[in-house]
Amino acid sequence: APSLDLLLCGDNMNNIIIKRIDPTTKDEMHFFLANESLKLYFKLHPDKLQIAKNNPTIIDNYLNQIVVKLNGDELVYGAYLDDEIIGCGYIDNNNHLDSLFVKEKYRNLGVGSSLLEKLINNCNQTKAITLNANIEAISLYERYSFHKTSDVINCYFVQMERKPSYGKNLFN
Repeated sequence: APSLDLLLCGDNMNNIIIKRIDPTTKDEMHFFLANESLKLYFKLHPDKLQIAKNNPTIIDNYLNQIVVKLNGDELVYGAYLDDEIIGCGYIDNNNHLDSLFVKEKYRNLGVGSSLLEKLINNCNQTKAITLNANIEAISLYERYSFHKTSDVINCYFVQMERKPSYGKNLFN
């Protein structure tokens, strides 16, 4: 059974539920990851947006790549507000944090931090965790002991790593 945790994000926010997700279930989480990934891609490559608008199969193919990429070995958590997914993150079986997205209007409210803590606490802590950080999120990862291992890539990403901790439940 998936684990459920309650997170309160401020006085004016409703309860946000953080729960583990089965990565093999094709549901709104896959659509959310694909949508947020595409938003970032088109932010980096605005010239490609019109091509995608004129060819909707590009978006469908991208969604299918996300579904195929998640094969069941990943550690996936989602953040839900009133049954709507507002954030999601996953670490693959090589301890690479492949994705961590929060809908724009819910950023800077602790949702991303809560997802990241869940992922760190529940992954293989005897191996380093790696990721390619969006430059806008570097400070988030640095707060959780990630360190840059590269210069900026493609004007928007930095490779980062968190050394093994050999412990569990670092943030509880």
